[in-house]
This record gives sequence, structure tokens and C-alpha cells, in this order.
Amino acid sequence: MYNVEAIIVGSEVMYREDMSSDELVKRITKVKDLVGPKGVKVTTSEVYYKFYPEIVDAVDFLMMNAFIYWEGEHIDNAVDKLKEHFLTAKSISKGKVVRISETGWPDQGEQFKDSIPLPENQKNFLMKTLCMTRTLGIEMIWFSAIDELYKPGVEGHFGLLDSNRKLKSFYQFDSLINPCVS
Repeated sequence: MYNVEAIIVGSEVMYREDMSSDELVKRITKVKDLVGPKGVKVTTSEVYYKFYPEIVDAVDFLMMNAFIYWEGEHIDNAVDKLKEHFLTAKSISKGKVVRISETGWPDQGEQFKDSIPLPENQKNFLMKTLCMTRTLGIEMIWFSAIDELYKPGVEGHFGLLDSNRKLKSFYQFDSLINPCVS
């Protein structure tokens, strides 16, 4: 029995155009050859619209990133847009599991189009996302656990915890555990 469930080979490699999809597939395959016999799954983490067929074929499951804030969506549409992106990834997954590997909303910083970074908007997006993913049985990772103030501007304010590692004052632990209860 191993403690490692999966290995992620690359993060947003296609989005940043770090390498070709063929090169990424070669790297995924190399890692699968090493750890697959031990039962460890292998994937990559990518924005929802960059899962090319050869990548889908190579991975054991899909890890989808979607930051609705950076799409300039109003908070009222944000969770529906995230669900739409998930369903897009699911439609090309060839029956493989799709997980949301990165999503989040900042609580301060500069407005981007209709996306406004406010504490109530971060809380709204988190709670509705948690409820949606729980209701639909979708695994999701929130980005990020802790504010990263070394990052410039809005980028440093996606955390559930402040930079002192304390739960932000607008969250209540019980509501994070039971997000579908108002």
C-alpha cells in the first residue's frame, strides 16, 4: 500500500505553451511506466479548454483548472460558469473522472472586467462552489489555502486563510463543513 494516490505531471503546460502536447504525453507516459505498476495514477493539471485528445488518452483522470475571476465574469454567474467549464471537460474526458484542481476568487485587489474581488464575493463563490461540487459529486481543490502576499496585486489574495494563517474573519468553520445549509 502506498500513500501516493496520483502524480501530476505539469501544471498548465499547454496554457503557457511550455511544450508541445506530444512532449507532455511522452513525459506522462514515462511517469506512468515508473509508477503505474504500483497502482499510482498519473495526470496533468490544465485549464479546461486545453485538454487535447492525446492528453486525455494519456492521463488516468483529468485535473481541470478554471479561474472564473480571470474570465471577468460577474460573481452572480461565476459558479454556473465553473459548472459549464466542468461539463465541457467532462464531455471530452472519454469517461474518465474529471476533478477541479484549481479554482478560487480573490477577496481584495483590482477589479477585472465584471469580476470584483471582495470578501463577500470570495465567500459567495466558495460556498456556492462547495455546495455545487458536493451536490454533483465533483472533487475540487480550492486555490489557495493561504494568502500569498509575495505575489503581486490580486494574485496574493485567493486564500481561505490570511497571511498569518488564520481563517479569514468572514468564514465560519461550520459553514465550510456544511456549505449547502444557509
